Order: sequence, then structure tokens, then C-alpha cells
Amino acid sequence: HFHSVLGVGSGLGYFLEGVRASGCPHWMGLELGDNFRKYAQETLGLGSTVRGERYEHISALDPAPDLVVMFHVFEHLEDPAGFLRWAHSRMDAQGTLVIEVPDLIGDWSHMGIGNFHTAHRWYFTPTTLSNMLAKNGFVPFFVTRDSGDGIYPGNVRVFARPGVPGAIYPLPNDDADQLRTMIRKWVRPASIARAAARLVMQAIRSKR
Repeated sequence: HFHSVLGVGSGLGYFLEGVRASGCPHWMGLELGDNFRKYAQETLGLGSTVRGERYEHISALDPAPDLVVMFHVFEHLEDPAGFLRWAHSRMDAQGTLVIEVPDLIGDWSHMGIGNFHTAHRWYFTPTTLSNMLAKNGFVPFFVTRDSGDGIYPGNVRVFARPGVPGAIYPLPNDDADQLRTMIRKWVRPASIARAAARLVMQAIRSKR
């Protein structure tokens, strides 16, 4: 059981609704999307506990959360390492951080270049996400992957606890040549044409 939960990029609020239903005494969401935030606040009745603030503007959390979650937001951040340092300094020293992102080494073959979303600044494998956590003060203790039951063909979730700031925990590196070969197989001429067609249709719909 957790005492205080923070959802960063809490979306429509369903996770926080589950947290509330579990009887957790303290919980809060940060969501910049106006429509998502309004749905969580009004439709789900989460009210002002879902705030439209950037995490960088939160100087302190009382009580310090013992669970911080970020589902499909980390890959959009301009400075993901900066977020990890922020979370490390504000969460409970015995707490848990959970981050879920698209899994770069999942089976994206049928999507081709569609894997490379224009809003995604970063791409992670289980190893690279674990390494980034480890280099920014966290100790990854559990990694789980799925094969398509999420919103992408594959997702990776890493669970980590605060460790010694600045410490580097030895973790294996991915085979860069193998990753390059895999990505080249995805990015076929036909997939580029399909991606271009989707962008054109999106532009046309946005003007209507």
C-alpha cells in the first residue's frame, strides 16, 4: 500500500482514479493537456488534485510521494535525465518510480517508419532506459515487457528505487549494430510513402 502517489502526465486520470479507489490517502496528477485534465477533473471527479503545472515548477511535495508514475510521457520530454534528478530529489527515499515507454526492440515491423512518432524525442530499450535511470540516481529492480497488449506493438516498464545520486550501476549495453540493422529493416520505401500519406491527410483534416 502506498501513502502518497504522484502521476506525471496523468492523462485522462484512470490510473489516479484507481489509486483513489484503493484508499490511498494522498495522490496528485500533473497534466498539461487541457482536455485530458478537464476529463479527469470533471468526468472522473478528481477535481483540483489534477493540476495543469509542469513538474519543473513544483518545488516541494508534501508528503513526499512514495510512488511516482509516468506512462508514455518520458519519451516526449526535452530533458528526461533532468526529470529523473527532479524526481529523485522530491520523492520518498524508500519510494518507487515506474516509467513505461514504447519498447524500441518490440516487433514494430508492420508499422515501418510509423514507429518513429513525430512527438517522440527519445527511443528506449529495456537496457537504455535502465541505464538512464541508473546514471541519474535510481536503482532499477524490475523490468517487464509486453508484446502488443498496450497502445504500441511493444512497451517496456522499469521499476526503480532512489539510490545514491550520481552513482553509475553497471548494466549491459545494447548491441548498436544489431539495433541499426533492425531499424533499417523497418524503414522500407513503402513505409515512408505510407507515413507521408498519413501526414498529408492529417494536414488536410486540421484545416477543416
